[in-house]
Amino acid sequence: MMTTVHVAKWNCFKLSRPLMERRWDPGKVVFVALAEPGWEEIAKSWDVEYEPLAFSAVWRWALRPDTRMVFHGQPSLPYLFCATMARSLTGRGAEFLYDIHDLHEKATKGVRGIRRWVLFGFLEWVCLRLKKIRSITVSPGLAKEVARRYGCREPSQCFSIPLQERPLTLPAWNSRHGIVYFGIIENYRLSEDRLSAMAREGLSIDVYGRLVQQCRPAFELLNRFEALKVVRLRGEYCPDSLEFLDQYEAVLMDYGTSRSANVRHCLPNKLFQSLRHGLTVLVSANLEDAIDVFSSIPGAVMPLTSDSTICEVIQRARAMRPVDYCERINRRLDQLHAESRLAYLGTKPGDQVRM
Repeated sequence: MMTTVHVAKWNCFKLSRPLMERRWDPGKVVFVALAEPGWEEIAKSWDVEYEPLAFSAVWRWALRPDTRMVFHGQPSLPYLFCATMARSLTGRGAEFLYDIHDLHEKATKGVRGIRRWVLFGFLEWVCLRLKKIRSITVSPGLAKEVARRYGCREPSQCFSIPLQERPLTLPAWNSRHGIVYFGIIENYRLSEDRLSAMAREGLSIDVYGRLVQQCRPAFELLNRFEALKVVRLRGEYCPDSLEFLDQYEAVLMDYGTSRSANVRHCLPNKLFQSLRHGLTVLVSANLEDAIDVFSSIPGAVMPLTSDSTICEVIQRARAMRPVDYCERINRRLDQLHAESRLAYLGTKPGDQVRM
């Protein structure tokens, strides 16, 4: 029986992408990753096994022939390189898949940040040119950027689309009100300018998510606007349980004015999760791929512009939605989900989906 091992230098139980991919994995699923105490019990409830992240664990799994290893993001590259060395010594072992969550862009401050940036850039260049390592990424734009930068074949496109647990229906969508933000709480995703504009419009936003330690100013900003009743902090959420979204009409995805490739070609998990739950997605105009992928469905993904208020954009989305809006959203997401699953598995149609 095939075993799929997800390797990440993050807590997989708080990441939407490995939690989504595990449902596509045939056979046993193992997370070799960082985790907090107590997550072993949660792993059992989700029908996955858990091992602490270590080179020895990666080396051991890499030598097993009936194993598929998925390496998540640039921080996993040293472990992927270790796994390729293990397999080259024996001439047999696991299959390797590198999941590129974003483009390797710039170094953080300090000597350690520069060393990390150089190391990850070199390892990514090596790994993407090895024929025995398949690669996938999150958007068509990012796939082209990776191929252009490294002179390698384009990674397959694997969108982070959740399984359809129930079709989106008009009555459920029509009864929604309010705006929500969910995800990691970072400085640039909930800016003071955007929150001030919402205050002027008399709007409020419910915020679900976890604070990134280095983004303490963002939390202080939200506390300030919470006192003004513009923000309501709702705490953390489980990325595998998003029923709380069903009460809202729109979700905010504001990435400021950055022209970074990672922003322009960003197709976040939250985009597909929000559409699957029937929300209109309000995005900053620099999220080019997000706007393009759903351009055929009016009212689904709405860019925010300087000449329109949020209220005006939401009203425009309501007016633009076609009569068969829900059916078209369901068809589009199902199509992208099926294509993404095949890209992830690298196999032909007909494989059983893990539920």
